[in-house]
Amino acid sequence: LGVVRASVKRKGPMSLTPKEGVWALEAYHSLTSPRANLRLNPLPRRIRVSLDYEGGRVAF
Repeated sequence: LGVVRASVKRKGPMSLTPKEGVWALEAYHSLTSPRANLRLNPLPRRIRVSLDYEGGRVAF
């Protein structure tokens, strides 16, 4: 689950990091460096993605 910049190339290999314009969650950790483990209890049934375009922020 994630959000990418419009300028991210969609073909070929890519790095899934905020530096490359990708903000994402994989299983139960963030795709950042270093990875941040997410302790979820209970497991989510729904996830909200909030984008503050002018503020340059993405929140899950």
